[in-house]
Amino acid sequence: MYRKSAVEMRVLILAPVGRDGQLLADTMAAAGIDTEICANGAILLEKLAEGAGMAIVAEEALTSSGASSLRVWLASQPPWADLPIVILISGGRPTPETMRRAHELEALGNITFLERPVRPETVQSAVRSALRARLRQYEVRADRRH
Repeated sequence: MYRKSAVEMRVLILAPVGRDGQLLADTMAAAGIDTEICANGAILLEKLAEGAGMAIVAEEALTSSGASSLRVWLASQPPWADLPIVILISGGRPTPETMRRAHELEALGNITFLERPVRPETVQSAVRSALRARLRQYEVRADRRH
């Protein structure tokens, strides 16, 4: 059976505008979930390489180059892995541009969109679900090693 490691179960947060990153970290801490705030996309990729349970990313942090770098990292995951990512999107009426952007981001992989402002209970529930899925992935990895 897989034993949880703190690094492999942490939630990485990339929300560089305003106080979103700290508010998300506080919300996760209230639920007993470990987080690490990443100041930029390069740090997110560095921390992902060390291990993570999932990532929460604000859509404004995913520039074209940032989304491309994340896509390359996700494509290099081992066969057992499918990192869950929650993307925080702006609320409001969808436009052709926001629909196009959502489609591009969806192509990154195991993506869940949450519209802001998001209630603490909603983001906690999405994170718990993603971490359960990630734990199952780690169990598959452990089974493959035996």
